[in-house]
Amino acid sequence: MNSDLSEKWSWRSGSGVHCILSDWTPYSNWAQFETAKFLFTKNQMSASEIDDLLDIWAAMLLKHSNRPPFAHHHHLYKTIDSTSLSDVKWHNFSVSYTGDIPTTNPPAWMQQKYEVWFWDPRLVAHKILSNCSFAEDINF
Repeated sequence: MNSDLSEKWSWRSGSGVHCILSDWTPYSNWAQFETAKFLFTKNQMSASEIDDLLDIWAAMLLKHSNRPPFAHHHHLYKTIDSTSLSDVKWHNFSVSYTGDIPTTNPPAWMQQKYEVWFWDPRLVAHKILSNCSFAEDINF
């Protein structure tokens, strides 16, 4: 590990980085988990942007005979979906713009269909409130 990375991790020793050797199933390792968390949760990157990033990443790693943490956005989504945190099931629906579309140069978003994935918020709240791990952290 180079010295820059060593310094970066040393100040984070209490932040979970020490768990690198733990079981990260269904993720291969901590780095793959953090990549998924960053792309999906923090950055909320689109599927095409995820694919672009992973292609660039793969090109950089090719000379080392390595691969990026995910092959493409489908691989990322499939891994996230297989993460077992609860028995609350994923639901989805498609949305698209239904208003008037300009006849000249309409924006691409007006002509595309988007998939929305979600958990039932009521069931998620029920799971959180019934989890004894949060007993000391929730004030009513």
